[in-house]
Amino acid sequence: MLSADCVPFAYGNFQEDFVKDRVVIILCPKLDENLDGYIDKLSDIIKINRPKSITVLHMEVPCCFGIVHIAREAIRKAGVNTELKDIMVRISGEAVPS
Repeated sequence: MLSADCVPFAYGNFQEDFVKDRVVIILCPKLDENLDGYIDKLSDIIKINRPKSITVLHMEVPCCFGIVHIAREAIRKAGVNTELKDIMVRISGEAVPS
């Protein structure tokens, strides 16, 4: 699972609903400068571990959609058939598929 660092603060049941039995990577595309580095690292993780899917959790604010881009590019670069599940968390705290 790839999550924006602000999602656990907005979504109260983050731990119970999303973390169980998953590997979690937390990042912020707005505050972190090296997005290409994230793509490279995530691509390597995908190549080595070959996950069936990656769930991306992000807020509904524009800066958070960069996480979806990072995940898509990493999957493409890895060349592995990995499903991308995109879940957006509204400022109100509701999680909805994007």
